[in-house]
Amino acid sequence: MICRGPSEDERVGRPQSRSAVLSLFVPASRPQLIEKAQAANPTCVIADLEDAVAPDEKDAARQALHR
Repeated sequence: MICRGPSEDERVGRPQSRSAVLSLFVPASRPQLIEKAQAANPTCVIADLEDAVAPDEKDAARQALHR
């Protein structure tokens, strides 16, 4: 999971309005989609290693995430 850190307002304790949280789930076996998701500037990018990845691609997807 790749998440943005706290904003400057959150770090210094300034009051803030509630903002939307955007979490994008992408198959871990598709690195180009992970990069594309990060470019959208979401709150979190979650690499799915289970249902979105074919059984024969799971080991390669895990290895790719560790690099």
